[in-house]
Amino acid sequence: YQEHQTLRGIQQEIKSEIEIAANVQQTLLETKIPQEEALDIGAISVPAKQMSGDYYHFVRDKESINIAIADVIGKGIPAALCMSMIKYAMDSLPETGIHPSQVLKNLNRVVEQNVDPSMFITMFYANYNMNSHKFTYASAGHEPGFYYCKKENKFYDLTAKGLVLGISQDFDYEEYEQHLDEGDMIVLFSDGVTECRSEDGFLERLDIQKLIEEHMCCSAQEMVQNIYESLLKLQDFQLHDDFTLIVLTRKV
Repeated sequence: YQEHQTLRGIQQEIKSEIEIAANVQQTLLETKIPQEEALDIGAISVPAKQMSGDYYHFVRDKESINIAIADVIGKGIPAALCMSMIKYAMDSLPETGIHPSQVLKNLNRVVEQNVDPSMFITMFYANYNMNSHKFTYASAGHEPGFYYCKKENKFYDLTAKGLVLGISQDFDYEEYEQHLDEGDMIVLFSDGVTECRSEDGFLERLDIQKLIEEHMCCSAQEMVQNIYESLLKLQDFQLHDDFTLIVLTRKV
């Protein structure tokens, strides 16, 4: 009985420490969603466990908004610690004048030198220019997002080639561009969205598109919240992976 009580006490202590660590991580990774007249932005990020291996971040400068979304391959405390390191590496970069491809190249060096070889990080980094409405982006092995063209009422994949962070120190990332007209939309997400499982198996990208279409009449924040709730219900209210979803719509 005494051994049981001792183990129970140790377990409670560990649980308490994890809760504190999760609160610290939430504070560290916190980012404000920019409020813009010409752009509607919504974002949601929910950990599968107490601590998250997903990360998203916005940085507003004079002419543009920088957007980052990243995912550590793994879950729990190791992934959370790794993501916190990425946050500090991001904060050390200059906020303006850097292309997405260069940001990924700089972060890749940091990850390759400081993260355990068994851990890898995918990241999508973009810059949205508020004057030209040009969306410039690069990817380090991250799940491709969507570009929705209102004029054509059609979805396109934001496919971008790039090695995951931490494999090769000298990798050069390609940069891509997409112009947004009024009503056009960008949808970014972690693999916790596409790896949602139903009774019929994993969701297809077409299923995600249909969910987006269902909630297009809502604001961007309502959209991400509604999609999250729909996918959570589909999985019997049990997340299997960290879930992050971002929507950017150019206002009409």
